[in-house]
Amino acid sequence: MKIATVEGFHLVAPLRRAEGNALGFRSTRQALLLRLTTDSGVSGWGEAGPAPYGTSAYLNHVIAPTLIGRDAEAIGPIWHDLMKRRGYDRQGISVMAVSAVDIALHDLVAKARGLSVAEMLGGALRTSHFAYASGPYLVQGEDPYAGFLDEILGFVDAGFRAVKPRVGGANRATVQFIQELRRQLGDGIALMIDLNGGYSPQDAEILLAALANAQLIWAEEPVALDDLRGNARVASASKTPIATGESLSTVQAFRALVEKTSVSIIQPDLTVCGGYTGMQHVVGLARAYDVTVIPHVWGSVVGFQAALQMIAVLPDSSNSRAEMYPWVELDCAENPFMTLQGTVRPDARGRIELPNGKGLGLEFLAPEHLSPWLAQSWRVC
Repeated sequence: MKIATVEGFHLVAPLRRAEGNALGFRSTRQALLLRLTTDSGVSGWGEAGPAPYGTSAYLNHVIAPTLIGRDAEAIGPIWHDLMKRRGYDRQGISVMAVSAVDIALHDLVAKARGLSVAEMLGGALRTSHFAYASGPYLVQGEDPYAGFLDEILGFVDAGFRAVKPRVGGANRATVQFIQELRRQLGDGIALMIDLNGGYSPQDAEILLAALANAQLIWAEEPVALDDLRGNARVASASKTPIATGESLSTVQAFRALVEKTSVSIIQPDLTVCGGYTGMQHVVGLARAYDVTVIPHVWGSVVGFQAALQMIAVLPDSSNSRAEMYPWVELDCAENPFMTLQGTVRPDARGRIELPNGKGLGLEFLAPEHLSPWLAQSWRVC
């Protein structure tokens, strides 16, 4: 089963309203999808992390030509070969590109074998996951939290048992909002916050100290990810567990994070850290250091379905909310790429079922479904 064609699809969707976080605002959503097809006609989908312009060029001109004619079932050898080709770009777009290839190969080979990806990875430990609503995002204007309460209560009405809004701006307004949100939610809904690495260590410490009684499950990326000293400082000072790691690309980078900080949760992203092969290295590291893994999920339905398969095989956790572990992040902002196969929502229990289909469970996805948002495509054969 030889790889015959490699196709890339860069998608861009304008947003009706700019959405933001502690780092700034954006007016579009973008995604980079990859499709591999074999000489026997079996295809697989993958997704690369959020740097589509550079990653698309790297896939098209550097990686794709090396894949033509290779055995699609040689997932491990292909992964190691592509990682060796990174050259000076040890992190970032090169590993995002490898991630897309690795996810697509797992999808393709699992389909050919009549299995789901979870089955191919050894078998699912669970068939459904608790979902948390990722959002809302900050709004432009005097009140960055305008409309947040109503939107979040709508998430709860839709079945979510956990929410993770973005926070940013003045600490006083953020504390007032989170305290009121906790009051409105009561004790039965889990609450996390995402700071997107937009705070200084000092400001993050002050904010989290003021929110010590808000029963936060975690505070995500309080400071820039590459500020290891800052992360260590905040994690040591905070009573709230610290989660981070979504933009780390390699197991070596995660090793530095867990050895030099005391973060409680690491958040590898399949589309960033080398796909399933890279993610399994990170999970093994986390087990050795007794750190909880809760994958970051953000992009299109391809990355989301891929994450569902990975989360299904994660080992159990001994963290404080183990009864709800492992969480799956569901982007609840405006994102047409999450609806390519219909609307994804949790059931009445707040859970999302693992798809029954083969591979990633994307059996009906085809290139023509992408045309409304297609900014660029390419094909290598």
